[in-house]
This record gives sequence, structure tokens and C-alpha cells, in this order.
Amino acid sequence: MDMKMTTKRTRLSLKEKVDVIIVREKEKLSVRDLAKKFNVGKTCIAETLKNKNEILERFENHGNINSKKDFRTEGGLAIDKAMYDWLCRALSCNAPISGTLIRDKALEVARNLGNTKFKASAGWLDRFKARHGIKFKTLCREEPPVDWSLNDWDTNLKDLCAGFSSRDIYNCDETALFFKALPDETMSLQGKTCESGRLSGERLTILLCTNMAGEFETPLIIGKENPICLDNVDLNLFSVDWRGNDKSWMTLEIMTEWLISFNNKISRQRRNIILFMDYAESHPPIELSNIKIVFFPPNTTCQPLEQGIIYNFKFNYRKCLMRYVLAHIEESVNPSELSRKINVLNAIQWVRTSIKNIKKETVVHCFVKSGFPSLLSEIYNNSPENTDPEIVSLMEALQFSNVSCESYVTIDINTLTELPLKIEDTPNLNSELKVEESDEEETKYNLAEVGQVITNKEALSQLQSLLHYYIANNDSEGVNSISKLQENLEKKLAEEKKC
Repeated sequence: MDMKMTTKRTRLSLKEKVDVIIVREKEKLSVRDLAKKFNVGKTCIAETLKNKNEILERFENHGNINSKKDFRTEGGLAIDKAMYDWLCRALSCNAPISGTLIRDKALEVARNLGNTKFKASAGWLDRFKARHGIKFKTLCREEPPVDWSLNDWDTNLKDLCAGFSSRDIYNCDETALFFKALPDETMSLQGKTCESGRLSGERLTILLCTNMAGEFETPLIIGKENPICLDNVDLNLFSVDWRGNDKSWMTLEIMTEWLISFNNKISRQRRNIILFMDYAESHPPIELSNIKIVFFPPNTTCQPLEQGIIYNFKFNYRKCLMRYVLAHIEESVNPSELSRKINVLNAIQWVRTSIKNIKKETVVHCFVKSGFPSLLSEIYNNSPENTDPEIVSLMEALQFSNVSCESYVTIDINTLTELPLKIEDTPNLNSELKVEESDEEETKYNLAEVGQVITNKEALSQLQSLLHYYIANNDSEGVNSISKLQENLEKKLAEEKKC
């Protein structure tokens, strides 16, 4: 008589470990029940639950859901992370990359970590490339990666987009943002590059990325390093990515990391997309497993983001800023003094709100205007209305009616977003002007006592305290709810002040 015996497995794939964690949280099963459900030993389940944060992070960052190799016990995770960081730096320096170089470097890293058993085999290299979804090739910055004339661009664009749905056609681009500027600063700020000095601390670089269907990726915000107002704040609550450096500029290293992370996300979704971006020193011509990167012809303005999407974003941001100033006008002698108290966290909230308020039809229209083929081109043939009486009334209420709305919205249009090559080549790069002390009053978050709400002004103050509470407790749902309430109440207060 044949006896069928069920042999317990000794390993789980990364996806199965994530499933264990999810089932544990949803069904509250014991270790014994989980071991039975997934047909593994109790020790395997216990180790999975013990290291759940590391497992979830690896799943999010790498997305190789079938991986069963235990990086933690074999020391491979430290090697993998060190090699990933090294790779990003190498790509950011335009270094030629080869498989042999990667394997030699991995052996060096392993030795430095005291791991004498590690073998940088061809199989390890293949798995490393698969984990990070990137193909390595020699990079060259001598010539632009696109050699098409403008006359051929429309034809090539249609051919490039063939086979991609509107949801899989993307455009990304950076824009500078004077995040606390009011209309009265228009004349003094327009045309400023802000390479150093006080203004460099009042500027952010925003990377926007959207597909033709009007779906935006999480914005990347680059500012000064370690602003006090972000101490102990989990920015995941605000659905933004943050990076910091001395001049708040996009760099080749930051862009490379962002592209690899974006590729990993698309890979986990089992998708293939095409990403259009302009030719810039900070944009690496790398090959990715699930993203086809195409550069626009040099010296052109045919990007959808430049056809009105960035303008719309800044239009919305300026409204948020002026609503805030008008709602709090009684706290200062004049609007300019109040604007100096605006901090990076305020800007992060308004950036997110401004992106959410961009209409999908605006995005589709800008792609169509740039020559991208769309089945929706007839629907969105006409330019969306860009007039909004609210921003005009806000400027009048703050007594800035002598400045045009167009000038104010585009105040930072010519501001640098990356380090110019001519500066990078000079020997005095490190002899920068000293950044002046900011008047910005940045505060760490402390829970405030919530008193009885009597007026709209007091209600707004209590909402700010409640926002601090949700931030301190890492409650993203609470942060989203309070941010929306703040926006509505500031709008209401601004309306009252205009009357």
C-alpha cells in the first residue's frame, strides 16, 4: 500500500513571505497555523514574522517575488545594498560599466565586509541585474542620445508610441519652485538662477511625472538637506519622495536612483512603459528592463509638461500659498513677513494638493498638443480654460493687483534645476557664498492641547495641532483628511478677508 507523505518545504519565496505577513495581520493566525497553511516549519514562519520590516522593504525595493535566497543569513543583503549604492554612484559619474567590473567590485565589497564565502559568479550577476531591473552599458555624454531632426519628430513619435496605451506613455521633467514667493517679489526674482545665497534656500526642485491618461507618479521634491521642520516626520504620510543637497538641485545620482526605483515599481506591476524626457546633464541614458527611455530632440519645447501641465501645477500652488497668507494675515504686520514663516512642510502639502487639482483633461490636451497620438484627441482638441477668478481676487485682497497673474505664476520659470556644467568644471566649486540666515520659523512637532473651537481662525489652529498628532502617530489617512480640511478652511477664511 502506497503511503503519500507531504514533505514540508524549508524555504519561502519573497512573495510567499509577504503573503505570510499579510495573512498574519488579517486573520491573526498563530505560528503553528501559519506553518500548516504554508506547508513550512514553524521556525521558518517565526523568522519571517521577526524580519517582516526587512522583508517588506526588500519586496518594495527589488520586486523579485520568486527569490528564495536568504540574504540576511548569508550576508548577501549587505553586499547587494553596497553594490546597488556603488552602481548608482558609478552611473552618476558616467563611468563605463561591465559585468566583469561589477563582479570584481562585488568581491572587493564582500572582502571588506568580512565575507570570505561569497562568490561573485555569473549567476550572481544575472540575479543582481534581475533584482534591480537594469541593463548595464557604457554611457557616453559626448552627443545627445537622439539624432532626429524636428521635421522627423512627429513621424518618429507615432512610431515610438505604437503598441503603448495612453496609460503607458509617460513624460517627466523638473521645475524650480520659489515655495514662499508672493506677487510683490515678481520683479526681483524673475530670471534669477539662484545658484547660491539666501534664495537657494527658498527654492525647491520638483520632478513631475505623469502618463497620458493623467495619472501622476509620486512627486520627487529636492530641497536643502535636513530642514528642521521635517525632523521626525514620515514623508510617506504625504505621498512624496524627498531628497536634499546643498543647492536643492537635481543630480545625475538622484535621477538614476529615481529611474531605477520607478522601473522596479513598473516591473512589479508586470508592465512595460515608454518614458519621454528632455536631454539634460542630470538625465542618464541608461537601459531599464521595463522602461524604454526616449529623449526629446535637443533645444525643443515639445514636452507635454511644458505645454501647460507645469504651469497648471504652479497656478494651483500659488493659490494655496496666497490662501494661507490671507487666512493668517492678522498674525503679521504684512504679507511678506508672514510668507517668510512658510516652511518646507507647508510647501510639501501644497505640492501634493496642487498635483491632485490638475485635471486629467488638461494632461491629455498637453500630450495631444505635443504631437502624441491619442484616441481622445477630438474630445480634448480645445485648450482647457486656464482662467480662475480666485487667484485674481486673492492677489487683489492682498493688494498685489499691480502684478499680472501670468508673471506671478511663472516667476521661477528660468530658475536652474541642476548644476550647470560650466560651474562644475571650475576649480572654485566649493567656495560658495554663505547662505544667509532665514527668517523662516521652523518648529519641531509637539502635540498641542486642543481647546474649544469658537471661530474659524481657532478651528484652523486646532487643525494644525491635529495634523501634528497624526504625523507623530504615522497616520496617513488622518494626515490626508486634515490636509483637505485645512485647505477648505483656509479657502473660507480667505474669502472672508476679501469681503
